[in-house]
Amino acid sequence: MVTDRVTFTVAPRQALRTTEGWVPAVHATGTMTAWTPARKLCRERPTIVAGYEFGYFVGATCAGGHLC
Repeated sequence: MVTDRVTFTVAPRQALRTTEGWVPAVHATGTMTAWTPARKLCRERPTIVAGYEFGYFVGATCAGGHLC
């Protein structure tokens, strides 16, 4: 794939987000693709510390009997 700023390689069956929705890269040629800034892909994950607060959070989240 070639953009106005960079060239990148993807597998033929790799899904890309286009104006028509998610399509395989083979069918995305010549269409506009969605772009995500790289800094949003490298977020740090919070460290989970077992304790009362974490237990309360899990209990409150799962109290409805289902997970979203």
